[in-house]
Amino acid sequence: SISAQLGEFLANSGFDDKLYQFLQDEVTGLTIAEKGEEQALQVFEAYRKFTQLFDGEFTEFMNGLGISSMEEMSQRLAEEDSKDERASQFFGKLLASMEYESFVTLARNFNEADDDEEEDDSDDDEDDDDDTKGEENP
Repeated sequence: SISAQLGEFLANSGFDDKLYQFLQDEVTGLTIAEKGEEQALQVFEAYRKFTQLFDGEFTEFMNGLGISSMEEMSQRLAEEDSKDERASQFFGKLLASMEYESFVTLARNFNEADDDEEEDDSDDDEDDDDDTKGEENP
């Protein structure tokens, strides 16, 4: 089945590692405007690179299956009785992120998760929250 082949491809190609590395390299540190606001040119440039990465990774896979477009891939996965739900869901989310606004949301979520991780790391060293509660700054 296509979903099983997709699952095998995702497991063996290292695409998830490439995706994470891309987000680390291209998205970390970008200022992502709020939804509905105009994004910086750097965000669009990261989106363009993202679509190139995605196209490059999946073109060979799809050609091997005789699939000519992302739309056809998505349709064939939907028609299949998927035994590998994880692969189908991952592909669906990945395909959705090919739309600019979805990519912006992905980038924003990635940066927010990265910021939360950094805050958690600094909270391990000091617990400033308890020290400042109830105190007012002069």
